[in-house]
Amino acid sequence: ITLIRLDGFNHNGPGGYLDDERHCPDGRSHLDCTLDTVLDLIRVRRAKKLPFVLSPHEVRQLLPHIRRPAARLAAVMMYSCGLRLKEGTHLQVSDIDSQRMCIRIEQGKGQKDRHVPLSPRCLQQLRHYWHRYRPPVWLFPGHPQDRPMSRYGASWIYRKAKTKAHINKAGGIHILR
Repeated sequence: ITLIRLDGFNHNGPGGYLDDERHCPDGRSHLDCTLDTVLDLIRVRRAKKLPFVLSPHEVRQLLPHIRRPAARLAAVMMYSCGLRLKEGTHLQVSDIDSQRMCIRIEQGKGQKDRHVPLSPRCLQQLRHYWHRYRPPVWLFPGHPQDRPMSRYGASWIYRKAKTKAHINKAGGIHILR
């Protein structure tokens, strides 16, 4: 690491560099401007690549290889509603609003709540699933039943189904989103 000499700053007095009152044109201190310039020069920027996504045909190939009904419906929900992994596995029965045709997502990314639209076909599958299995709290219960399906379990089921469906695209369960 190379030390940077900041010309014009009083480094001898108490508090050193922090006592100087110089400012940049945008109102920030001169020290902040200088550090930003240095950090911009040494920061390595990553190339931005587009994510892989599954085509509708590939999703139709994948779903029959997911045997567990809860996991299959969770995958359908993540794909059709654009849910993140945690959002899809942590859905509660009370989060489904069939009157307004939406799903309430609580504490999603950035600890933010949001509503996502629910398609009529997805609602029909949810109703069929609910009438057959009657999950008490979690829409997709894990083991034990009083906990939601784990992220690791859902990812493992997805990878296994992807292998059986002969889908060779890179990426985990998030490419359903």
